[in-house]
Amino acid sequence: MPDIYGILNVARGALLTQQKAIDVTGHNIANVNTPGYTRQRVNMETNTPIPFEPGQMGTGVNAVEIHRIYDRFLGVQISNENQNLGRWEAQKECIEKAEMILDETSGYGLSQALSEFWNAWQDLANNPSGHTERTSLKTKSEILSNAFNKIYSDLQQIQKDTDENIKGTIKEINRITDQIADLNRQISQIEVTGQNANDLRDRRDLLINELSSMIDINTSEGENGEVNISVGGGKPLVQGNSSWSL
Repeated sequence: MPDIYGILNVARGALLTQQKAIDVTGHNIANVNTPGYTRQRVNMETNTPIPFEPGQMGTGVNAVEIHRIYDRFLGVQISNENQNLGRWEAQKECIEKAEMILDETSGYGLSQALSEFWNAWQDLANNPSGHTERTSLKTKSEILSNAFNKIYSDLQQIQKDTDENIKGTIKEINRITDQIADLNRQISQIEVTGQNANDLRDRRDLLINELSSMIDINTSEGENGEVNISVGGGKPLVQGNSSWSL
């Protein structure tokens, strides 16, 4: 029968294993408000039993893996919806700026200028030789022309601002892809040893979600946990630990 040393050794192993589970639970609690963090869990399995009469005798429990509770299917769906959200938000921002330029509720606008212009023509048609009507039409024409020029100039400024925002976004995209490539390198170095790079994967997924809100991307996971990313047209952004700038 097992001696006291064997019994104490089983108890010691169980306590150490449960201590690891408590440490992981503490890590989960500490990161409850960390953006992108995914809950982790310790997977346990029984130790190899030893032959004994009348049958094999168990030798306790062991922690075999710290597992990340992550659903890849849901992650892909979130990334796809981030792409849609980013696209609609970009359109909404530009349309709102244009709407402010064409706003007719805050004062004199294009609609009123057009109305007064056509009314001036109607007045001149009723009295073609009238000096007042001719002068009024000339004035309303200048006002309408100035209104068109003002709107055109404001819309051009929106286009310039949008182009500058795109340039800034491209720089941000290149920064993120560089970070993802570096995380790919770190993750592959860890997971090739058989361990799980859970926290690094969380950071990478957070960057991928941020990237998907800026540009349409396709992602796939390769060997050793590395993620490959390409834009909608197929141009690669990240392959393994290499990245390409837009």
